[in-house]
Amino acid sequence: MPEVNPTKTCCRCKVPKALGAFCKCQSAKDGLYWACKTCETDRHHRWNVTEAGKAVYRRAREKHLKNAPPCRLPSCGKPAWARGFCSTHLQKARETQTIPAPKCRVEGCPKGRHSKGLCVKHWKQWFHAVEKCDRSQLPAESPKPCSFEGCSWTVAGRDLCKRHHAQLMAGQPLKPIRRSKKLCRLSPEVQELIRKDAGLEMLSGKSIFLSGSSRQSGEPGLYPSIDTVKGGRKRRVRVHRLVMEAKLGRPLLPDEIVHHEDLDPLNCHPKNLELFPNQSEHLRHHVALRASHDLPPKAF
Repeated sequence: MPEVNPTKTCCRCKVPKALGAFCKCQSAKDGLYWACKTCETDRHHRWNVTEAGKAVYRRAREKHLKNAPPCRLPSCGKPAWARGFCSTHLQKARETQTIPAPKCRVEGCPKGRHSKGLCVKHWKQWFHAVEKCDRSQLPAESPKPCSFEGCSWTVAGRDLCKRHHAQLMAGQPLKPIRRSKKLCRLSPEVQELIRKDAGLEMLSGKSIFLSGSSRQSGEPGLYPSIDTVKGGRKRRVRVHRLVMEAKLGRPLLPDEIVHHEDLDPLNCHPKNLELFPNQSEHLRHHVALRASHDLPPKAF
């Protein structure tokens, strides 16, 4: 019979404690962290008072203040800390309720938000699973578009999308993000030709498309691919690698490269494919092709 009050022994203080005294950890076998919350809090406090801990906090604060925009008040030249205000004016604005804190997303809760759109109490219920909060009942927030002109991605931080926010944190001027079309559909006639050349039964009934893109130009890729399920997870596999695996009778290694002899990525016939042990050997073969055909470097 299972224990009425299951416990776990902390690896630091060696004291058996209730499961609620441990934080969640997905990598652990039992799903709980190996040290209790009290020991971890003490460890963080001891670290913060050391010179190394102070140096880490100092560097993080300097990096944030260096890339932060100025305070929203025109007369203040300090960098903004949160919600567009510096630390001084943020505290004053909260005291005077100039910028009231947003309310908790749980209906009927008057407290301000702490994290994940929840107040401190409901966030602890959700995170530590003391009293599980039904997150499906929380009202969904409509995603906001990036404030950068012409960018339609959703906001990740400071009213910017993930990539524009990374540019801001790196101290770079905001630039448009170049997006390339990574997926191209093929006509049914071309898909049927690829299935005929490959000669694999697993391709029948599956939609074949072009995936990948060029790192230099950003143009759509030219490699026929299909979506398969392996190990319970959805994967996107290129057809020429599947054909080579069927030809060799074994799965390919991650470093092995499949080369097309006629340089046509749509021709996935087994006789048109050649296997190289790594990318270095593959590049040497392309260098030899350029030299033998007396073509410019980027011809192949």
